[in-house]
Amino acid sequence: MLHLTQALQASHYDALKNQVLVVDAAISSVDPKKDQELFIEHNLRPFSTPTDWTFEPCPSYYDTVSGMDLLGWLSA
Repeated sequence: MLHLTQALQASHYDALKNQVLVVDAAISSVDPKKDQELFIEHNLRPFSTPTDWTFEPCPSYYDTVSGMDLLGWLSA
């Protein structure tokens, strides 16, 4: 009985080792540059300014209307 359980455990460890090798091979094949380019390409959308976009000061921070000029490049 002990030999059977030992064999079952050994075969389970072999199966786990094979899974780890498959995952390791998949991780090794990832090209971060291509992965980032694919992410950017897939999520790229044109930006359009909302029609109701106005300055809303934050009550807990020192916002000013002149600070909105920093965001002027978004509407250009």
